[in-house]
Amino acid sequence: MKTNTGKRGQTLVMVLVIMAVGVLIFTPLFNMGKQSGLMPQRWHSYDQCFLSAVSSMEKAKWDLYNNFLTYYTAAPLPQNMMKFTWFDTYTTNSIGPGGSNGMYSAPQGSLYSNATVAVTIQSVQSTALGGRSVVLHVKSSLNGIVREFEEVVLFQRITAGVFNYSYFINNFGWFWGDTIYAEGDIRANGNFSFGGYHPQVDGDVTAAINPQNGPTGIIDGNSPSHRQILNGDYYANAPATARPGTPTAITSTVPQPTGPSWPMGYNGDPQEYPYSPALAMPYLGDLSDYTWLASNKNGMVWQVNPVTFVTNVLISNVYSAAGPSGILTNHDGTPYADRGCLFLDGTVSNLHISGPVVVTGDVIIKGNFTGQGSIYAGRNMYIAGDIKSVNPASWPKPDTQPDVTAASNGAKDMLGLCAKGCTLMGDYTDPTWQSYVNMYSQPGFTEAYIIDPSDVVNGYGSYQDGSGNWWFNGNYTAQDGGQSVSGSGTTPRTFITSSVDAAKFKAFVSSSMVNEIDAVTFNNHLLTGLVGNGPSGITFNGSIVSRDEAIIYYNQVHMNWDIRLGTTSKDATAIDIYLPETVGSPQTTHFKEL
Repeated sequence: MKTNTGKRGQTLVMVLVIMAVGVLIFTPLFNMGKQSGLMPQRWHSYDQCFLSAVSSMEKAKWDLYNNFLTYYTAAPLPQNMMKFTWFDTYTTNSIGPGGSNGMYSAPQGSLYSNATVAVTIQSVQSTALGGRSVVLHVKSSLNGIVREFEEVVLFQRITAGVFNYSYFINNFGWFWGDTIYAEGDIRANGNFSFGGYHPQVDGDVTAAINPQNGPTGIIDGNSPSHRQILNGDYYANAPATARPGTPTAITSTVPQPTGPSWPMGYNGDPQEYPYSPALAMPYLGDLSDYTWLASNKNGMVWQVNPVTFVTNVLISNVYSAAGPSGILTNHDGTPYADRGCLFLDGTVSNLHISGPVVVTGDVIIKGNFTGQGSIYAGRNMYIAGDIKSVNPASWPKPDTQPDVTAASNGAKDMLGLCAKGCTLMGDYTDPTWQSYVNMYSQPGFTEAYIIDPSDVVNGYGSYQDGSGNWWFNGNYTAQDGGQSVSGSGTTPRTFITSSVDAAKFKAFVSSSMVNEIDAVTFNNHLLTGLVGNGPSGITFNGSIVSRDEAIIYYNQVHMNWDIRLGTTSKDATAIDIYLPETVGSPQTTHFKEL
């Protein structure tokens, strides 16, 4: 009898073979399916690591910036360039610096959208202008995916935005008169009284809400019909020293935009902007940062004798020697009243300037100049006569080649006159000057405001409020606690009065009036003077920046803004005359994945 055992055995072998082949085929397919299911998750994790790393890096930069800004603006030595050493106290390969100065201190393992992120400060390097280049490292991990990035961030000071205006007043703006012409935007960090008898502004008018002094940011005047913002064919009539148009091809016969735009030129549509936010104005503290800058940049003012061609250096970095009296110290060793004060006369031989310089006392200046730079006065700046550029910048209108014009103007003269105290124009010793100016230099026209503690020693500390802030009562005609040279002795000094002998000052003043200032004027406190008795009145080519302003003028006032001062202007390329600065937002200079 036969059985089918052998066939059954053959069938079993075949089944096993088929199953084995199936397993061999199915396993890769299964694994492929499994991997294909994991791939989106891996790519998601890969992308999420990047996004989390970038987000954490941005937070680190923001934290660093705000913590440094808090430290930078705090007393003592507010807004001082040497405060950038704050960045130098970091600890290598750690999340923050050594010590407790408030730098970035986010904890390791911070979660950003489920990714674990750690930010560390790798290194800090000083820049040529005293800022800091900070190298940040970030490591982000999620679901086994790890990505690392490096970003180099620049923290530095930038020229303050207040110089974007032909006229900027930190307290209350006052723009009244029938012969006032501003070729450029005007702004106040408070209410703006704009009216009178048709003042004309070829630009925007901005007023700000300022909780510190109480203004609500209104623009008012006797009537809107008594003020004029021009937006027609004004561009073709603007002087050569005024900014170019935007677009550059606009003409009086073609008032509509017809050419390419030019950053910070006339926009053709000026407006009034009330209720705006206040714009931070720099405050000159103890000038140590500008003293550092002067030495670092080898700032200098000199003259060349027109006959012998011998160079006479007037200021080398910092001037703190004996003043016009020739006396350096008192009997007790303290500085004499006019120590550090300096006369600068460019009427016979041009003044040459290069970079920033500091004069520790009063600066009394007049005449012609050439070069690019700024003069800082430790107290007051006295403009004792016209200040004229030998090689002024100019902008043709219309201009079909603005890039060529900007390159040409880049080497033209540019001067900053910056005072820790006040800026006075004309002859303050003249009774007529005093009768017109003094009434606008005290309460009734001025108001009290918060000052920097470094100005308390200069007499500006009238009182303290409940929060410990020092205030000045606004009376510039009062005595400031200092002394002026008077003959062989000294006499009490006011905020307006110079420390030098009044007789020597009067002998130096070329005119009781000033008719042209080709410079940027900046001060901590008051700009004032009796000016403009010439046929064309007074012309300012540059920018006026002050906390209080009381310009009393005959005839006319022309304010022509220099577009080379613009923070986003192409005309400003490679130009730095070292005007007062503020801390700029952090800038990324390099970013890469490691």
